[in-house]
Amino acid sequence: MDGDEEDASHLFQSLLGQVTEEQWETYKELRRVRGELVCDDDSSSDSSSTSPVLPASPVPQSSGVTTTQELDTSPAADRENNLEGWESELTVKYINGEITFTEFTDLMEQDEKDESLEQVESAEEVDKDQRKSVSEDPAAVEFEEELQKHKKMRKRKRRGRLPRDLQGLMGEANLCFARGDYDDATKMCMEIIRLVPTAPEPFQTLGMLYEEKGDTEKALQFSLIGAYLNPSDPEEWIKLAEMSLEQGNVKQAITCYSKAIKCDPTNLPLLWERCNLQEQIGDRKKALEGYEAIMELLGSDQGNECVQLAREIAKSHHENGYMLSAIQVLEKAFYRFPELITSEDVNMLLELQIHEKKHREGIKALTEFCGVQFVYSDEIGEENRDREISPENAKDCIIPELLPIDLRIKLAVCLIHVKALSLIKTLVEPLLEESPEAMGDLYLDVAEAYMDVEEFTEALTFLSVLVNSQNYNLAAIWLRYAECLNSLGRIEPAVEAYKKVVQLAPSHLDARMSLSGLLQQMGKTREAIHTLKQGYEEGLLDQVLDVHVLMHRCNLLFNQELWDDYVPAAKLVMLSHCHQTQNQEEVNAVFKNLSVRRRLEALRDIRRKKDVADGRPTFTSSSVHLEEMWKFYLQFCQKLYELKKIEDLQEVAFMSLTSPLFNKDPDRARDTEFIAFLASFYNRSIDFSYILIKDLVVREKFIHNVAAWNLFCQVVILGQDIRHNRFCLRLFFKHTDHIPLGFLNGHNALVAGSYKHALGEYMCVFKQLPQDAYVTFCIGLVFTHMACQKFATKRHSLVVQGCAFLNQYHELRGECQEVYYNLGRTMHQLGLLTTAVFYYKKALEFGPPSVDTGDTEFFDLSPDIAYNLSLIYQGSGAPKLAMMYLQKYCVI
Repeated sequence: MDGDEEDASHLFQSLLGQVTEEQWETYKELRRVRGELVCDDDSSSDSSSTSPVLPASPVPQSSGVTTTQELDTSPAADRENNLEGWESELTVKYINGEITFTEFTDLMEQDEKDESLEQVESAEEVDKDQRKSVSEDPAAVEFEEELQKHKKMRKRKRRGRLPRDLQGLMGEANLCFARGDYDDATKMCMEIIRLVPTAPEPFQTLGMLYEEKGDTEKALQFSLIGAYLNPSDPEEWIKLAEMSLEQGNVKQAITCYSKAIKCDPTNLPLLWERCNLQEQIGDRKKALEGYEAIMELLGSDQGNECVQLAREIAKSHHENGYMLSAIQVLEKAFYRFPELITSEDVNMLLELQIHEKKHREGIKALTEFCGVQFVYSDEIGEENRDREISPENAKDCIIPELLPIDLRIKLAVCLIHVKALSLIKTLVEPLLEESPEAMGDLYLDVAEAYMDVEEFTEALTFLSVLVNSQNYNLAAIWLRYAECLNSLGRIEPAVEAYKKVVQLAPSHLDARMSLSGLLQQMGKTREAIHTLKQGYEEGLLDQVLDVHVLMHRCNLLFNQELWDDYVPAAKLVMLSHCHQTQNQEEVNAVFKNLSVRRRLEALRDIRRKKDVADGRPTFTSSSVHLEEMWKFYLQFCQKLYELKKIEDLQEVAFMSLTSPLFNKDPDRARDTEFIAFLASFYNRSIDFSYILIKDLVVREKFIHNVAAWNLFCQVVILGQDIRHNRFCLRLFFKHTDHIPLGFLNGHNALVAGSYKHALGEYMCVFKQLPQDAYVTFCIGLVFTHMACQKFATKRHSLVVQGCAFLNQYHELRGECQEVYYNLGRTMHQLGLLTTAVFYYKKALEFGPPSVDTGDTEFFDLSPDIAYNLSLIYQGSGAPKLAMMYLQKYCVI
């Protein structure tokens, strides 16, 4: 047994490439030249006792003659051999247990499909080339026709045929098997498989051989391949299916039964067995398809079985939601065996047809199976009879006396939907005589049908009976009743009906919305707002919130300017897509992470460690559109700012940073961060403001935005710390031509007393903006500070350079109060008091600059100038002059 397996493994390895390329090419040449014969003519007579042997070198071919064998050296022949190698590889994988038989058949069939498609495409290309060549050489027409005929005749088949010499070897193998010489039989079969891997005979013999030896698993493997290569025997497939079931392989048995059914499509026991197996593995969809095929095959004497099977299939389709399929199955059985149909069957069909809005088909079913007849006017002409014969044009409807009332009502429902309203009264009269406690569902069917066609008055007749009953005094019935009243314009009764719905079903939000709208129409706005208040807002924290109702309530509160109720309600709206930070640690976690996903993960980790609940309410699955929510958010923030609720504004702005909804749009995500910056800036939360503005200015889009850098400077001024120094220096190394960074680094160095460093930074800016008055003034100011140092060398040179830049600043800026004040202050600092007094007095001659805001006092430097003058006069011994300037310009 072990020796057989080793030989089999060795032979199958040869299928995967253990034969040399030279031997393989030689073998292909022999097959082309000798017409599928491997051995020569002399050895063919003795092929039963010897195995085929590949010659060492190819047989030389005659030159100068083009044969059909030579034409087979095209790429198509190589592709054929490659495909045979692929088949061999799949066979080996299956026998080694790497793939199942179902996967094996699927791969082989897919290969066949791909090959067919490839053949079609290549044939089109060949035809195109041939048409071109024939048009160029008409003498080749006959040869091309013969060539195409030859290629069609040698179209590759999946199933291989044994050559004559191998047929003898196959016969010898069978004789060895009959004599009980299993080893020799196995070796011969393996040799044949090596040479012709698509021949079924050796696999079939190996299957019987292993079965005889008691190895049922190997026997099944080889028998399955043999059956696949020769699939026309259904009995063999049935036997293999039974063997698969014995081994517990249900899926493989289903595959075998499918092959058998392909051979014998009308075999009902096979179809039944396959469906049962598909039911066992839970493949309900395939089983239903099989049952439908069985229905088609059932004979006229099997009507009861067909109808019963149709019922079961329809129930399954209905449970799975396939309503149209259920209708088709029932209709096929009903029209085939109408005499076997019961009222319950028609009722099932009508239920499905009404559900799918197939009302005319429902009327047709009632006329064909239940004896319903329509009477038409005799005035209809023959030419218009086909067009006018329809239920809505009938003048009467004849109903059999034995027709059950539920079918009668379903007929009425169908007629209502096709607008045949004149026939309804006689149909529903018997229903009005019945008690609504027992027939309430039929009452409701008629009422809903009338509502669908907007016949609300008729619907109200049936609904008013139901709402006054005991069994049907339900919220759903009251809702229909309220909708009818509202559609008829009866506002006050509709309000009472909606209140009844809210009382019976407090969580019914649609009823609350409708009631709120009606109360608004009646001018009861506060009551309308209170109606929209949900259970969570009233302290029932386990209640689910509907965000649409909540937003509608917020809009009403906003219009009524009820801000105390609006703010908490609007915060709840934001919590539908945001997370609220509960402490400082969570706020820090939000700001340390840049993406929304990481922020939410950080919050989740913090709360998991502390075992703290999220605290967010539960909302319905329906979400609000991004644009609608964004508009609401902006309105909310604007109102909080107007109400001076800056802390609430900051809280809401920080919540928006955790919103996955806003993060879907990059523009919206950036805007939320900017709003959070403004909120923290207004609330003087400088730490958070600095983090947000720093992240803003480093972005590529805003790196050169002057307004963004002005906001950065405002945060730095309010912060009164120096942590921004290193940030500006590091950023300046990346952007050496950045003007705002140059100014900031210069200012930082100037404040720190590093005047040479400040001068270097300002000069870098000055090279880019030589005509800028501000940078010129800053350079002059640096020289002034350097000249005022205690141990300054070349003080005179520093003063001269500073004055030069200050004069240039004077020229660039022009004469104004600001320029003369700055010049006077510089002279004052240098101790040149006479010159300082001159510039101060010149500054007082100019008034404040005119600005668009009209707040000129804010820009008026007169009090500062007068105070500096008073200091000079007091120091020079002129207190009266000092007092005069103070009284004139500094007294409020």
